[in-house]
Amino acid sequence: MKTKRIIMQDKNTITIIDENSIIRGNIHCNHSLRINGRIVGNIIASGKVVIGINGFVEGNIIAQELDIMGEVIGKLKIKDTLSLKANARLLGDIETACLVIEKGAKYMGGCKMELDMANAIPEYPSDKVKVLNGTDD
Repeated sequence: MKTKRIIMQDKNTITIIDENSIIRGNIHCNHSLRINGRIVGNIIASGKVVIGINGFVEGNIIAQELDIMGEVIGKLKIKDTLSLKANARLLGDIETACLVIEKGAKYMGGCKMELDMANAIPEYPSDKVKVLNGTDD
């Protein structure tokens, strides 16, 4: 199966993945992302990622901040704050500077907290970004 890598560049943008959407493949973005649909693939975002109450991600996530209200299966590396909201379900190991877990959230995995996560988020300079079509990278 061929996959497509999606790379988004505008730092002032918030991309919303609708609850009727299913994406299979990796997402790299230099902005914030809200997922109300399903993602099967890894996410790298230099902004905040929000997994909505109906959102589902099966893959690893690297981001500046992450709020989970839905379900995530994968490893997380979060530079600032990881928030598991009351309805969150997380299966996987996490590495973050700050962890907030609300009553009712479900979490199974390991946790490593670092004071300096400055190098956790790779930056994608716009002059170096290109979209790869139909390749498995």
